[in-house]
Amino acid sequence: MIVYFVCRYFYPYLGGNEKQCLNLAKGLKEFKGVDVRIVTDHFSNDLLNDEKIYSIPIKRLNSISNLFYIGPHAISKKKQNLLDRIINRFRYTFTEYFFQLSVLIYLYRKRKNIDIIHFHQGSFTLVARLVMNLIKKPIIIKDSTYDGLEILRYLTVIPIPYKYYFQKINFIAISTQIKNNFITKYDISQDKIFLIPNGVDLTNVRRSDFIYQQCPKLLFLGNFWQGKIKGLDILLLAFAQVKNIFPDIKLIIAGSGNLDTYKGIINQYSLQENIEFVGSVSSHFEIFKENPIFILPSRSEGMSNSLLEAMAYGLPCISSKVSGSTDIIDDGLNGLLFDMGSVEGLVNCINNILNNPEKQEYFGTEAVKKINSSFKMEIIVQKYFELYASLI
Repeated sequence: MIVYFVCRYFYPYLGGNEKQCLNLAKGLKEFKGVDVRIVTDHFSNDLLNDEKIYSIPIKRLNSISNLFYIGPHAISKKKQNLLDRIINRFRYTFTEYFFQLSVLIYLYRKRKNIDIIHFHQGSFTLVARLVMNLIKKPIIIKDSTYDGLEILRYLTVIPIPYKYYFQKINFIAISTQIKNNFITKYDISQDKIFLIPNGVDLTNVRRSDFIYQQCPKLLFLGNFWQGKIKGLDILLLAFAQVKNIFPDIKLIIAGSGNLDTYKGIINQYSLQENIEFVGSVSSHFEIFKENPIFILPSRSEGMSNSLLEAMAYGLPCISSKVSGSTDIIDDGLNGLLFDMGSVEGLVNCINNILNNPEKQEYFGTEAVKKINSSFKMEIIVQKYFELYASLI
């Protein structure tokens, strides 16, 4: 079985979607012997057009991303005037269509050696239908974010019949919320939707080296350069209230972003001495081993890899009721959930665990059970393998 993965960006950029793409490819190759090949954008001149990662062939198609300075982090969070918005929309749309056309041509040339084509972003829906018509192969689109298909409205200047493009394409919903959104907003047929969550690799998971300290710690892990979508402002406001009751508490902030963006909140509530900013970390274990309470305050997610990893390591976890989290966390059993955007709800969850230390170990133990039963990568690989086999 030869399966082509198409992912807009890839290694060395590894966001959540790219990590899932790589881990799924590794798992399919290791556990099922599937020949997976990854097609992506040659968005930097520092990258090779062809290479292998974990023995998986990577093809980077020549791109004009460099010309327009469009790359994985090319999302401006600054206020823009009308002219800037028009220019940036043109830059993004033009480079996106150029890349998708390159994908179409490349896959057509390889059509005799393809069994399945698996696109890893909703933005590929338009080209996916063209690919299907041209090469007559099964197409799968994984929507890696909640309402990822909304990008189609941004990419098209004039209204298009989405229903036509969605026909005959198979969609992966990584959460129940995404599946319901497919049905209610886009009227996608239920028999074309397959609920397969993200998975987590448990190979290197261990708790023997965990450090148990008297000083309570909270952990935020995410790329907050993406702006308010990650909810760091919500966590900081909640942390300020919790600090009034637990003055020695620490908040570890890990991930890419400029913490100065939040200096107004930090200074207003005198949080400087209680925050430890560690930036990007190559190994999450190094911060997990301090046994913090993991907080996911996001306003939007597909299914958080960080939450999956934290639960796999047995950390007590608190999350907003975003896509994915409501599938992973059984509220009050293996973690706690709060209403999206609710500072008071988050404060109550944090205080609940800090005032009841026994819950920290209990939630962690139950979290590990949930991951092992439903989200470990071997289980997810098996679901994809069965789906591929049914479509060929």
